[in-house]
Parts: sequence; C-alpha cells; structure tokens
Amino acid sequence: MRKLFVAPVGLCLLALAACAGAETPAQIVFAVKERYQVILDLANRYEDLRRCNVPDAPIACSDPKAVEIIRKADLVADAALDEAEAVVRDPEASEDALKLAVRSAEGAVATFAALVADLGLED
Repeated sequence: MRKLFVAPVGLCLLALAACAGAETPAQIVFAVKERYQVILDLANRYEDLRRCNVPDAPIACSDPKAVEIIRKADLVADAALDEAEAVVRDPEASEDALKLAVRSAEGAVATFAALVADLGLED
C-alpha cells in the first residue's frame, strides 16, 4: 500500500510547540485546544478517505482499524480538554488541580497528534 495520507508531521509538531508563549494555565489550555483543532482536521481528512478494505480501494485510503484508534484517541483528548477547561475556569481550583488538568490535556493531545502524524508513514 502506498502512502495513505500525507499528514504534515511538521505541522503537528509545530502545533504542539505553539504554547511556548502561554503563561497561565488557562492560556495553556486554550493554546492546546487550538492545536487540537488543527490535528483533528488532519484526522478527519484521513477518516474521510475510502476504506482500504473495500474492493478496488484507491491508493489513498484509510485503514478501518487505524480510524478506530484515532477516534478513541480523539475522544480521550476531547474529554481531557473539556476537563482542563472546566478546571481553569473554576476560581476555586487548586494549583495542583490546575497543573494536573493542563498536563492531562497536553498529554492527551500530544498522543493524538503522534497517532495522526504516524498515518503519513504507512507504505
């Protein structure tokens, strides 16, 4: 199988590095949310391709199992972002809660980005 999807790996990595200027937990969460949208757009482009397991599948196609994995990673990232946003909007949130929520969101989005970037590496 040829390259299924040319996922701009550099774009994903650039998106993940974009929060260097963010200072508060809220700024970090919203920067991560923006990166998530860029990555989600790439994942959706892959998912929109015809599946590889159908007769006469085109050269550019999506693997059903890969789509399932990407969907699950998307759900985790989306939930982590929602939770982080709720925590940073809570005026009573502790510093520990803020740190954990931000790290959770960053980690989930980083995992999602890595999986999406890997889509362009299939041969």
